[in-house]
Amino acid sequence: MKHDTPGQTIKPSQALHIDVNLALVNVTVTDPYSRIVTGLEPDNFRVFEDNVEQEVVNFSSEDVPISIGVILDLSGSMANNLARPRKPPSSSSKPPILKMSSFSSVSTSALNS
Repeated sequence: MKHDTPGQTIKPSQALHIDVNLALVNVTVTDPYSRIVTGLEPDNFRVFEDNVEQEVVNFSSEDVPISIGVILDLSGSMANNLARPRKPPSSSSKPPILKMSSFSSVSTSALNS
């Protein structure tokens, strides 16, 4: 591919057809209980294009970034619902674990009006 080739302007009404040798297909596999399935191998997947099976050339499993937002309503109408913290779980309970990619983000906001 020449890097000095001038680009072409494509109008919104124009169709664009490009032949590629490699396509990236991201998938998330879950079980019937919406739990993430891990440990899958290339043999667990079949990829089709126009009803023709394609070869899976590269395969990887990796963590991807996520963004989580939490909004707390601390306004007067919620005062009775926020009276005191709940009792912590017993020592036999496992704490919830959220493993996040280093590029993930979590933000919190408090609404108090």
